[in-house]
Amino acid sequence: MVKPPHEALHRIFCEDPHLLGRTFEHLFGNGPPAPDAVSVLNTDLSEIKVIERRADSVLWLEYGAEGHILIIESQSEKDGDKRGSWPYYVSYLYEKFGCGVTLLVACPSRATASWARDPIVIGSPWHATQMTTPIVLGPDNVETVTDPERAAGDVMLAVFSALVHRKGPDRDGILKALAEALDTIEVATAKYIAEFTETGLDEGPAREFWRELMAGATYHYPSQMRLQGREEGRVEGRVEMAAHAVLTVLEGRRIPVSDAARRRVLACTDQDVLEVLLRRAGVVASADELLDDLPEDRPSAE
Repeated sequence: MVKPPHEALHRIFCEDPHLLGRTFEHLFGNGPPAPDAVSVLNTDLSEIKVIERRADSVLWLEYGAEGHILIIESQSEKDGDKRGSWPYYVSYLYEKFGCGVTLLVACPSRATASWARDPIVIGSPWHATQMTTPIVLGPDNVETVTDPERAAGDVMLAVFSALVHRKGPDRDGILKALAEALDTIEVATAKYIAEFTETGLDEGPAREFWRELMAGATYHYPSQMRLQGREEGRVEGRVEMAAHAVLTVLEGRRIPVSDAARRRVLACTDQDVLEVLLRRAGVVASADELLDDLPEDRPSAE
């Protein structure tokens, strides 16, 4: 199952395609020229249904009349099966579009980045028929943006720095700098970036620290914790409504309900049990019959 941190490492280049050039500038001293236009392409590279090949992100870069394909892969750990797909991605897109293709791999782990950098050579001991050499961005070569002014000057680079270094010793410094930088930009954009960052961080210390920083922000956004709280609130609301519905049906049928039976129904928090009670409420002759044969530990009883 694809997780949000995996998605964020490649989706960030779809959010800000020019981030690539700025990242390369730090890496190589210069970067690819800014394209005239950028489009997100279909990532499904399958040719037959029994062998599905799907890249993480595929961008179409326009340079005047010429186009270039950029494949962006997020790789959080070593995966031989996925690595074996990379030469296919390159050759498939080269054949389909007839233009240059570049493979970029983003990794939050030094070990995975080192593994991903090894060229993939297809051929024989005496001749390499095809060689795939990805550009790999990882903790060992992506800038650690810990200066708030630097972060404010390029917020999306600071976000990418936070995602790549989320497991490293500079994590807290990067997140602090990013939090300060968000206070300098337009509120709606800051909210979006704050939520994107939280989603892209692993469940654990990095995400918890980010939530602590955002708790003191002057703006609010629907964090994963808040969204979870809202969902829990909705579930509790549905349970409470179901319990009252059971009592309403009994009252509508003029069936007496003792205080003990009422408390037992209202104390029930099991949605499945409440559905059974609601069906029974329409046919039983008494409240005692309603609760008969139900396990005592499911609808909570006094």
